[in-house]
Amino acid sequence: MRPGGGCGDRGRRGASDDRHVRPVRRRAAARGPRRGRDRRRRPYYDCYECADGRYVSVAPIEGRFFQELLRRIGIDPADFPKQSDRARWPEAKRRLAELFRQRPRDAWCELLEGTDSCFAPVLTPAEALRHKHMAARRTFVEFDGVAQPAPAPRFSRTVPELSLPPQPADPAGAEAALAGWLPEAEIAALRAAGTLGQAG
Repeated sequence: MRPGGGCGDRGRRGASDDRHVRPVRRRAAARGPRRGRDRRRRPYYDCYECADGRYVSVAPIEGRFFQELLRRIGIDPADFPKQSDRARWPEAKRRLAELFRQRPRDAWCELLEGTDSCFAPVLTPAEALRHKHMAARRTFVEFDGVAQPAPAPRFSRTVPELSLPPQPADPAGAEAALAGWLPEAEIAALRAAGTLGQAG
């Protein structure tokens, strides 16, 4: 940074919510929610269903954080499969799944948020707008009555602004943009799900 220059803020949350990932979100919407369905994933890097049908995510890749998670949820690390023991991953995943199903999501949040257990709740879009971390970072803004990701990256001296209200989805334009990336069958699925917007 030059003397007299400003600072740039490019947080992960802001980056993940800007316009560059919208095609990915649209593609995921056409498939429907897939939380906790990939049985090949590592037990310490996955989403788990809770007693109320909502989900939490855990990602303690480093051993000390994984042990912190286990201790806080009531498991003795010495009595649990090692992270590196792939042969016992199904057992570890089953035990964690059974445990997380014993409490509602918000109860797990009270126990684990703000700790070194690498935990986060899985939020709906509406919940994400109201989450305290998003509010503190001003990740979302309201423009013309519509909540949407704030411009990113942000700079201390040059504040980016939204200059146009949200535009209606253009199905033809969206399909043309996706044509070089997705097979026609997937584009047809997006079209059928209404993800690309309504024509006319």
